[in-house]
This record gives sequence, C-alpha cells and structure tokens, in this order.
Amino acid sequence: MEGVEPFPLKQMLPILEQDLGLPVRKVFKKIDKVGSAASLGQVHLAVLVTGEQVAVKIRYPDIDKAIDTELTLAGLLPGMGPVKQWGFDIEAYKVNLTNNMHRELDYRSEADRQINFAHQVKVEGLNTPAVYKHLSSKRVLVQSRASGVLIHQVIDWPKQDRVQIGKILLTTLFKSLFVAGEVHGDPHAGNFFYDYDDLGSPVVSLLDYGCTITVSEHKRLALLKLIVACRLKQSVSPMDCFAAIGFDVNKLGHIEGALILLSQYLFEPFLIEKPLQASAWQLEKKITELLGEKRWWFRSAGPADLFLLMRAFQGLLSQLDYLQVRLD
Repeated sequence: MEGVEPFPLKQMLPILEQDLGLPVRKVFKKIDKVGSAASLGQVHLAVLVTGEQVAVKIRYPDIDKAIDTELTLAGLLPGMGPVKQWGFDIEAYKVNLTNNMHRELDYRSEADRQINFAHQVKVEGLNTPAVYKHLSSKRVLVQSRASGVLIHQVIDWPKQDRVQIGKILLTTLFKSLFVAGEVHGDPHAGNFFYDYDDLGSPVVSLLDYGCTITVSEHKRLALLKLIVACRLKQSVSPMDCFAAIGFDVNKLGHIEGALILLSQYLFEPFLIEKPLQASAWQLEKKITELLGEKRWWFRSAGPADLFLLMRAFQGLLSQLDYLQVRLD
C-alpha cells in the first residue's frame, strides 16, 4: 500500500511476540526494523533461527476496530441513483463487503487459502510463497520470502519474457477460476513480484491471499458452458446459464431477447482467433448501443460476489496492457 507509513518495529513487537508465544529472538535470527505497508498490516523481512529467509506480515494495532467503524458507516449509506432505480441488492453488497473484510482480518484464514491455492493452482512459472503455519496466527502470517521487482520495472525486459509473464498471469486466472474455484481477488500491482529462475525463465510470485473469491463448481461450469457455446455457436439458453451463475432471472426477463448477442459481446475475448487488443473490445459502448438504459437490468441482476471476479479479470487486462503484451 503506497503512501502509508509503517509503524516502528518496536510498536509491532508486542503483537508478534504475543501471537508467537515466544520472544522474537527464539524464532528469528534477524528481523528488519523497517517494514513495508500491506493492506491491513505491514511486512518485515526476516531470517528464522533455522536460516530460512521469510516475510512476516503483522496486523496493524486496532485495525479491526477501524474496519468495523468503516463498515458501519458504509452500512448507513443510502441507495441512490441507479442503485435505487434499478433495484440493486445493496444489502447483499454490504454483506459481501463485511464478510470479506472480516475474513481478511484473520490471517489464519488467509494462510489456509494460500496453502489451498498453492496446492490446486499449479502453473509453470508461478510461485505461491510457502506458509509457515506453525508460526502464523490471527494477527501474524509468516511465509517464504519472494524475490523480484514490481511491474513498472519489467517494461524494459525482452518481449519474449513479457509475453511469457502474460501467459503465466492468464493461465493462473483461468486455472484458478475453472479448475480450483478459488480466484485471487486483489490484482494490486504490489501483490506481484517478477523475477527469473536459475535457468533464466520468468517467474511470477503472487502475494496476499487475504481477498480470494470462491466460485462453486456449479457456477463455474455454467460460466464455462456459456463461453464454449458462444465460441462454438452452440444452442444454449443464456438465461439458464446466467441463472446458474447467480443472476436474478426476474430482472433478466426484461432483456431476455438480447441475451444471446449480449453474451457474444461479454465473451468476445474468448471468441476471436487472434491476440486481444483490450482497447478494441469496447464492451461498454457495445452494451450501451444494444440495451441503452436497460443495461442496468443486467448490471443489477448480477450477484454481489461477481464484482470481485470482474476486478480480477480487469486486473489481468490492465497487466497485459502495461506489459504491452497481447494474447489470444
């Protein structure tokens, strides 16, 4: 989190030692005094007494109280404009936000999801840091140290390496969605490190599993069925597929006749037989021309948890654009 000043280590040590149940010197041979800000805590590089290099994430003091205050204020916001006019389920969004934030506050939950992600999403060139679960707790997460640079330092790498990075990112998103059903939902630039392995091949380290999206097998198979049907021009009911994904069929009923063409627009990146140029997609323009104001029926019909999945996909497109990479 850029622009946030980390707390001094001495202020974080009581949290660390209380959760470890041991003095720091019994666990770490060395721990950097200066940390870097993360979303709900800060990270200190350290070396265990056994010699392993690790990163230690410590939750900010009283961050749980600050989050509860923010969530309370968010819950007081009224539904205005399109939110009210088109019947957005604002309560579902608030519940989804609250549940996600409370889950992020518990590093034990993050540790479990990170371990599960590493087990299920195996992609060549992807590194998910190993978790030291016996040293992790509600407020402390210890994991193997990831090396590398941020994306703005990769722009000068050779094109074939940037293309390979793009393929790693693309494969990671699709495998996590369609195979594992657990998608990393925070595509912040600081959550990706880029490096080379010993053989000179690009490696992407994916960090911070506090925000992940669980997609049930039923939902992801319905999504895949609709994408494949659009690609192969098969006869399938978009209404049934969207309903299985979690859309409100009563709202979709207002635009049922446009759902086939709408699906073609939505899944255009999966349908074209050439590398995607994101700027040529023009999804907003096409949907507006197709539906006009009725596009809000589609948007308000979507389930609240779909927002994070959309953010993950948009994050991928932004990364590919920044890397100047086009993939089919």
